Amino acid sequence: MEKTKLTVRVPRDLLEGAKRYASEHETTLTRLVSEFLRQLSIQEDLLADAPVVRRLSGTLSPDASIEDYRTYLERSMAAELRVLFDLNVVLDVLQRREPFYEMSARVLAAAETGRVEGWIAAHSVTTLFYLFARYQSAEQARVALTDLLTFLSVAAVDHDVVEQALNLPYPDFKDAVQMMAAVRCGAQYLVTRNVRDYAKGLLPVLQPVELLAVMRDARAVTG
Repeated sequence: MEKTKLTVRVPRDLLEGAKRYASEHETTLTRLVSEFLRQLSIQEDLLADAPVVRRLSGTLSPDASIEDYRTYLERSMAAELRVLFDLNVVLDVLQRREPFYEMSARVLAAAETGRVEGWIAAHSVTTLFYLFARYQSAEQARVALTDLLTFLSVAAVDHDVVEQALNLPYPDFKDAVQMMAAVRCGAQYLVTRNVRDYAKGLLPVLQPVELLAVMRDARAVTG
């Protein structure tokens, strides 16, 4: 095969790096350049016989990222993870009650950021309004509840919920209503600090820290 000389100008640091690579792999710069040019020729020949590959080349935006898909999966799974928060979890945050505040704040933050779909029973809302109005003001109650309902949906407490709650063997009727409100809104979990109050419930009952563990497992599935 006839050979000819090729003169190229490259940055000095690039040339030094190429020399080191050639030395480490027991070859020469000439062979490296020759092999690179040979591969270009082979690639051109392959592409000439591959019209679909040529047509698809560069069709996807370079801004596309696998992280977008992971975010999509997390949000899709969040939409499937519906929970009803017991009043004590909300009060932990509103009153900054220690040592419970941190875990309760995290699960409410998960609802605000869309990682879970959060619900609160209607009778919990009326209780919160009373407490704010009694100890602060009705105006403060309206402001706080308006903020809370930007990321929490209200589970109805209607005739059917009350009637079905009467059939639950809970000593505290309020807890029975809470459980039935969670069932009727389609929640997968009722999140509370007082798990024992809901023994033999119709839904799994989790403490805030346990809900966070469920969320971690869901993220692990998305990779």
